[in-house]
Amino acid sequence: ADINDYDLKKAKKALFKEEYIITTSFNSEIFSAIKQGYSQYKEKKLPFGCAITDYSGNLCAVLSSGEENYSLKKTSPHSSIKPLSVYAPSIDEGLITWSSRFTDKPYKKVTDSSGNSRDWPSNVSGGYSYEATIVYDCIRKSLNTAAVYCLNTLGVRNSVNFLTEKFKIDLTYEKNKMALSGEEEIIGNIALGTLYAGVSPIDMAGYYQIFGNGGKYSLPHAILEIKDKNGEVIYSFKPKSKRVISKETSFIMNEMLQGVIMPGGTGEKARCDDIVIAGKTGTGDSDNWFIGISPEYSCAVWHGDNKEGNIAAEIFGNVFKNMPEHSVKVFPECEGVEKALFCSETGLLYSNYCNNMQVGYYASEHMPVLCSGH
Repeated sequence: ADINDYDLKKAKKALFKEEYIITTSFNSEIFSAIKQGYSQYKEKKLPFGCAITDYSGNLCAVLSSGEENYSLKKTSPHSSIKPLSVYAPSIDEGLITWSSRFTDKPYKKVTDSSGNSRDWPSNVSGGYSYEATIVYDCIRKSLNTAAVYCLNTLGVRNSVNFLTEKFKIDLTYEKNKMALSGEEEIIGNIALGTLYAGVSPIDMAGYYQIFGNGGKYSLPHAILEIKDKNGEVIYSFKPKSKRVISKETSFIMNEMLQGVIMPGGTGEKARCDDIVIAGKTGTGDSDNWFIGISPEYSCAVWHGDNKEGNIAAEIFGNVFKNMPEHSVKVFPECEGVEKALFCSETGLLYSNYCNNMQVGYYASEHMPVLCSGH
């Protein structure tokens, strides 16, 4: 419903010619939290859409700022697709780990519309460090270069199959282009989220469930039951979820996405003091995203053009500060994941000869080897 024109009687009259009793997953407290989180941007007339689901796929609340329902509008997700299209399937296949490294350098040269050659892809920072960067930091800093190199390792076709088979994302355009010109022609679409058909906030809130509930996905739904005027049940929703990634991959991705919220991460303004938040930003010329998860909810925030840049994480933070009291404030542990020290210089497990170390999380079956580089 439009934030300025929410009329339940009008909605009933428009939708139903007969009397029905409909039970939905709508949560008025969560709806109010979204309204309050967006309220300071209402006067700026910022195009805005938001959707929140729980981990059973129940659509708790949606909100749109204008006549067009932005919570359903499909647009390019940009970097918010990276955890889904690149990193999660790569970790699940054992191709990369927390401390695998990708050099922050251009992937190739491209020719622009003026005929000038330039390095591709560019980073948000506008430059390249030319340093080997561990996956955790690649996600935290949203390095476009690393996402492309990692997707090249995974295989574009494998990612396309993953997104279409697991989530039913419409990649018809990308598939056709790949069939005509090869994987290289759509590596940017898949790695950097410039999807032709796009995705909606409701879609993205649903997809990100997999990082908070052990790897399972439930299609977002709003109607739980419908009764006719005689009280007879004519529809009853039957919960259904499917596993998309392993519990271990889900836990590791969750920990990585928590890094995005830490100081220096692209989504640090989404941070909440009383609950653990994980998530990812996505920034484009006209589409700005933050998709975040708490131990109970998955939430996608989208907004359009804004002179201040991407403030979706900030809006998310405002929404969650107004949410009803969370009964669960931390994510569960995972038995199949080990916390271990790794060498900062090689990304391999720390040995007594290494000079510097960091902490990472690894699936027990995909532990790196012991560092022998010193």
